[in-house]
Amino acid sequence: MLPDKATTREIKLLVALADPAFAAVVERHCRAHGLVIAASVRAAAPAVYAATTAQPDVCLIDRDMSEATRAAWEIRARVPQTKIVLIGEGSSDEVLLEAIRSGIEGYLFKDMNLERLPLALVDVTAGKAALPRNVAARLLAVMRQSGPNWRGVVADGPRGRLTQREWEILELLGQGLTTYEVAERLVLTAGAVRSHISSAVRKLGAANRLEAVRLVGRDAA
Repeated sequence: MLPDKATTREIKLLVALADPAFAAVVERHCRAHGLVIAASVRAAAPAVYAATTAQPDVCLIDRDMSEATRAAWEIRARVPQTKIVLIGEGSSDEVLLEAIRSGIEGYLFKDMNLERLPLALVDVTAGKAALPRNVAARLLAVMRQSGPNWRGVVADGPRGRLTQREWEILELLGQGLTTYEVAERLVLTAGAVRSHISSAVRKLGAANRLEAVRLVGRDAA
């Protein structure tokens, strides 16, 4: 069942798709179900600018577009409340993991039934992930086989699951580095580092970054 207009009319969508014809089809389906197109661009740099200025609820970014993952990183850092979904022709397991690590909420394929796309985007704004079942299964298989891309933290029972990047940043903070020093060490923007810290604090249920650092340090010990 597709969302009705009353459900989605307040959701602002940024469309960043390289192919104008495909973008037009996507926008038509989304408008038909009440989503508001806040901006529509064809490249990564304009996508970052549009996200920063329009403050959309969700961004749909073309994974096949040059610098798409970098754009996702930048949008996540600059507009952390905006949800991000990538959509592409297909992907290797490595590409999928890279995309997930950029902090996105969903990864879809261009050959999907586009009548279902508005529902997937609405679900993302409600806190759900937009991942086809086969993609979720592939990701789980890869993470089981590829070592500590994700690491668990135990403190008074299960508290959260951090990405490797989030873990690295908390460990560096625990060593006394500042946000800017961490950014320089990991070749990230300071905004991206703050976004990872906020995500880690939320996942751990910590009161602040100091408590998150303490939890990670205790688990490592």
